[in-house]
Amino acid sequence: MPLEWAKTQFALAATFRALGTLGTLNNGTDWLEKSAVASRAALEEWTRDRAPMNWAETQANLGSVLKMLGALGSGTGRLKESVAALQAALQEQTRARAPIEWAKIQDDLGDALTLVGVREGSPAHVEEAVTAYRAALRELTRAREPASWAETQGRLGYALFWLGERSTGTTHFADAAAAHRAALTVYTPQETPTDWARTQFNLGNALRKLETPGDVSDHLEQSAAANRRALQVWTREAEPLNWGRAQFNLGVALHVLGIRENSTAKLEEALEAYRAAVAGFRAAGNDHLVARVRQNIDRAQQSLAERAGTGDGFGDPAQDWEAAQENLHTALEAYAGEDGDASRLADAVTAFRATLADRVRGGLPINHVAAHYNLGIALDTLGRREGSTAHLEDAVSAFLAAADAHPREQDPAGWTRIHYRLGNVFLALAERQDERGWLIQGAAAYRAAVEALSPDHQPLEWAKAQLALGGAFYALGVVAEDAERLEKSIAASLGAAEVFERLGNDRGERISRSNVDLAKEALASLKAQ
Repeated sequence: MPLEWAKTQFALAATFRALGTLGTLNNGTDWLEKSAVASRAALEEWTRDRAPMNWAETQANLGSVLKMLGALGSGTGRLKESVAALQAALQEQTRARAPIEWAKIQDDLGDALTLVGVREGSPAHVEEAVTAYRAALRELTRAREPASWAETQGRLGYALFWLGERSTGTTHFADAAAAHRAALTVYTPQETPTDWARTQFNLGNALRKLETPGDVSDHLEQSAAANRRALQVWTREAEPLNWGRAQFNLGVALHVLGIRENSTAKLEEALEAYRAAVAGFRAAGNDHLVARVRQNIDRAQQSLAERAGTGDGFGDPAQDWEAAQENLHTALEAYAGEDGDASRLADAVTAFRATLADRVRGGLPINHVAAHYNLGIALDTLGRREGSTAHLEDAVSAFLAAADAHPREQDPAGWTRIHYRLGNVFLALAERQDERGWLIQGAAAYRAAVEALSPDHQPLEWAKAQLALGGAFYALGVVAEDAERLEKSIAASLGAAEVFERLGNDRGERISRSNVDLAKEALASLKAQ
């Protein structure tokens, strides 16, 4: 019987979905794929005309499964299929007929729309997700379904925060904070510590963005308190990445408070939190976030230096300098996406340079290393995206100025970071101008970076610099048909591979050994001539 067959297929789909939900904990998707196949098979017989409620229930199951598969994969194809299936289910699974099932479909729809919106950078989809979450909360009430209610409040808060970062005003951030606070009426550090800590962290983020005139400091104090509460659960040993994120956000809140209240104590607390964040991100192996925190450390140290220099607090020049640095940092973050605003970043660079020149002329205190390093990053970013050799050459000048102001003995890791960036710019120039001189200077910069490090004390940074040095020698060896440089490339890449292997960094080892093979092939070809 066709309808009995469809019933069996649906039962299989539901079973496979349950097994797949467990499997996703280990990134397994086989059961979910089988559930999708079984759901589609059931829909061949359970049509909307023949069995409307069975059809809707199967569409809901298919939509939920496709949502999970889409979340685990990349792109938005599966997620959009999920949206279509869930919206189809809502045509029959109405609130009047089945209020709880209707609410759960709305909840799944909100998840799928949020993922589509975030991945495609589409506020319209996330706005639809907010509508779906709010619809779900009309039936998934705190009294009826406290756990589901709190989870939906948390996801609603995330969607609202995402929208807030892409719109003017603070309404979305205020609504996000309200949603997270609602979730915290269910979550407790004793019974649901993980959910409680995550929600405290998200609440702190939303509060930090509520910078309305007259009550900024109060929101920042609340943000700092929320992050401190998250840190009661998140430890460096158990969750280094989350611990680092909470420390970083705590530092940001205290940093802004310190500037606005002219408080040395808060600035010093901000530095302490930033340094803790560095330790957490290092433990998690996230060098990108370490670099970002170091920029904030430089800014906080600059703020303290300026306060000490003025004696009676921050004057307008100091505020202008802080604003110029923050503007450059914000513009650079906004430009990080594929569709970044080049004009905004270019304007921020121009303003930063003008403010820097004014401070030099006025004899005001400057952290030359941080200023020129951050300027170099911005110019490098502009140059690569816009294909501008002029910006890249200016980036070289900025990084060289940072290096001149940064004694190697004082901070080897910082000195290395500057030269690593410098080497990257030289190679970018070599790609665009096809001049061997840029390659030579790039190799020299990478060699300087390597020499300041130790494979025993800074293994990851040393291996990355070695890998870059090997790449520069390879390019030089091929261009100049120079066997000695190809041999140096092999030696550098092998050294990097050995350290990456010791660290368990499979990707770094794989790239390094691939570079060794390329250099060996080039060397063999050269010797065969």
